[in-house]
Amino acid sequence: MGVNEDIKRFSINPEQNLELLLMTEVVGLESLHYGYFEDVPENIELADIRRAQLRYTTTLYDWIPKGVNSVLDVGCGIGDNARYLVSKGHTVTGISPDLNHIQYFSEKEENLEFVHSTIQDYNSEKRFDLVLMSESQNYFSMEDGFSKTIQHLNPGGHLLVSGHWTRSGKDEYEMMHWEDQYIEKASEYGLVLQRQQDITQNIIPTLGYIHHLLTHNLRGLVKFVDIYAHRFMPRRTALAKLFLGGQIGKADGIIDYFERFVNPENFAEHSSYSRLLFIQEAQ
Repeated sequence: MGVNEDIKRFSINPEQNLELLLMTEVVGLESLHYGYFEDVPENIELADIRRAQLRYTTTLYDWIPKGVNSVLDVGCGIGDNARYLVSKGHTVTGISPDLNHIQYFSEKEENLEFVHSTIQDYNSEKRFDLVLMSESQNYFSMEDGFSKTIQHLNPGGHLLVSGHWTRSGKDEYEMMHWEDQYIEKASEYGLVLQRQQDITQNIIPTLGYIHHLLTHNLRGLVKFVDIYAHRFMPRRTALAKLFLGGQIGKADGIIDYFERFVNPENFAEHSSYSRLLFIQEAQ
């Protein structure tokens, strides 16, 4: 049986993605990706995660080929990767359909443009030397991703992808693409694989940190609020459960889903995390 449809809808809603909201509002991260650990401290703290996230961006930058000037950042999140690229002399256009991300681009920044759009709806006269998909390639079909990449690439341009892949199709990972199928489909669009690296073990520590927060802190907070409400607002709580019982059940299901998703052992067994660099074949 697949992932519950309500959980799917809430967890990947392009206009208000719950997974990304969880990272910023609950976990307290200032970036939306899982970071990159080289040396793992014995007791990971939030500051360690933030340093790992900066390392993720710097190691991702090392993958950008020489000669790349303009970048289309698909699923740019709150703009940490985009701003780093701008600091290195690139011009960047970031697109995201998430309403939460608009606030992070409220002021016009030199060499950085934000467009509130899905990749499917994005159409521009601009052409780019590189299309970047950092943890965004699973939010749309391979066909949409590749066709829009080709539409907006300069001749001989590159596609750089860094993110999750399924290895088993297990429920909580069934929305991910299969890496080998992705590479094969890319070739149909004239995109040739140049470089590939599995970095699953480098992002696992962040998953462990988030999983601990969900299983200990968030569960405990939800239980505390429930006990408090029953004790001090029994009538209101009873009415709320009468009218919102189904929604409360969905919330529990979403927490269960995220707990399974970020469980390090589960993730390592049924999915992977890797980077792929493609170049467009000469026409």
